[in-house]
Amino acid sequence: MAKNDQGPLRVGDVFAVPMNGCGYGFGRMLFIDGKWRLAEFFAAFRAAAEYDNSIPSAGRVMAVYNIVPLRIEDGTWPIVHREPDFVPAGLGELVFHRGLASDRTFIRLNGEHVDTVTADRTPSAPTMPQFAEYITDELKRRLCAAEEFEARRATDASEGSS
Repeated sequence: MAKNDQGPLRVGDVFAVPMNGCGYGFGRMLFIDGKWRLAEFFAAFRAAAEYDNSIPSAGRVMAVYNIVPLRIEDGTWPIVHREPDFVPAGLGELVFHRGLASDRTFIRLNGEHVDTVTADRTPSAPTMPQFAEYITDELKRRLCAAEEFEARRATDASEGSS
């Protein structure tokens, strides 16, 4: 894939995530600072890597993740839309976890510790940056499985009405 020639990655950039023969999912950069490259991923599935305004309104399909942005920077995950005036809401409410499940601690972006009761009510993601392969697998599992289910349901309904 061609190198991203749209300049440096910025907050508000919407990018397409190819899901290996299952179309595209989409994400948006929320925060870039120090060790953090936070991205949200939408409950939007498309056959092509093309942006439309309904993608962000689809809502999040999973927790906000700290990502390794190499696939965006090299163009494998192309930037499909730029929102230079985008201001993310709720960054201070996000919860991240570190450590193994048996000894996990929860923190907010500012480093504040979060009690386990609060953390249990809020989706969390690891503080460690996640690589493209993991994010792609998660999106494919969540979006393609739903897409295949809907296609099967539509086929079953049409066969039942004949």
